[in-house]
Amino acid sequence: MWVFARFDKAVRLALTFVGRKELVSSAKAQRELGWTMRPVRESIVDTARTMIEHRIVPRADAPGPSRARRKDVCARNSASSRARRIDRAAGR
Repeated sequence: MWVFARFDKAVRLALTFVGRKELVSSAKAQRELGWTMRPVRESIVDTARTMIEHRIVPRADAPGPSRARRKDVCARNSASSRARRIDRAAGR
C-alpha cells in the first residue's frame, strides 16, 4: 500500500491511520441523547434491504436466467451474429 500512497492522495491519507490506536466511546451520546445501539443482525438485514431497494445488489430470488442458461444464450447470440456477418460479407 505504501507504493500506492505515492500516487494516490486518498491512500496516503488512510495510511496515516495505520497502526494508530483509536479509542472512541458512545457514552456521551447515550448519556446526553438517550442513544442506544441497534442489534447487529437488524442493522445488517436493514442494510441489505436498502441496497436491494436502491438496486445496488440484485435480489437473490429475482427472476432471471440461470448461469447455465446465460452461457447458452451468449453462445447462441455469438454464433448467430457470426452467421449474420458471414451472410453480409457474402452479399446475402
